[in-house]
Amino acid sequence: MKEFLKSAPSSKTLAGGICVSRDNNTEYLVYTSYANFADLFTAHGNLPSADIQALAHLQYRAQFKPLILALMPVGNTDSKTVHQFFRFSVPLKNTEAFVQAASKVNVTLATEIKGASVAVFQPAAGGGTNEVNVLHVRIVYPDDKSLGMGMDSYFKGGKLGAAFNEMWSLSTGIASGSIEDCEQFDYAKK
Repeated sequence: MKEFLKSAPSSKTLAGGICVSRDNNTEYLVYTSYANFADLFTAHGNLPSADIQALAHLQYRAQFKPLILALMPVGNTDSKTVHQFFRFSVPLKNTEAFVQAASKVNVTLATEIKGASVAVFQPAAGGGTNEVNVLHVRIVYPDDKSLGMGMDSYFKGGKLGAAFNEMWSLSTGIASGSIEDCEQFDYAKK
């Protein structure tokens, strides 16, 4: 799968990657990113379904709009990171406030843990009922030690715990969550 992704699926592809859930190591997120939806759909979607079907069972395909994008540590072109992934159920009327609260989490996290950041994605097309009123939040850590530091900081309370709880309060709950090992490939810099 990684070798397939290392070659850009399209000349319009900016980056791509793979995340493997630690909860179920047969569950993968495969993604590619584009400058805009026109480039994405011109390139026939994220990845050709037939090519992915040959590599793994495709559960569903969806396109997401980044609302906060902070996936790769600065200065890296190919990066391995650890993601704490959450699917928050967020009423549409709370989306803007939720993203503002996630920005506070991002700022607080960055001051406490070097190289850590928050990304928020909104489903834009596809995914069926799996993605209705759901925002994806990825807390990206450079390594396992940083993940542990982030979790320790949350449970101690303090600024990070307060910021995360403010974001959480704008949702109706967490639909799912996992810890994932991720690798991203930056095609634009190669």
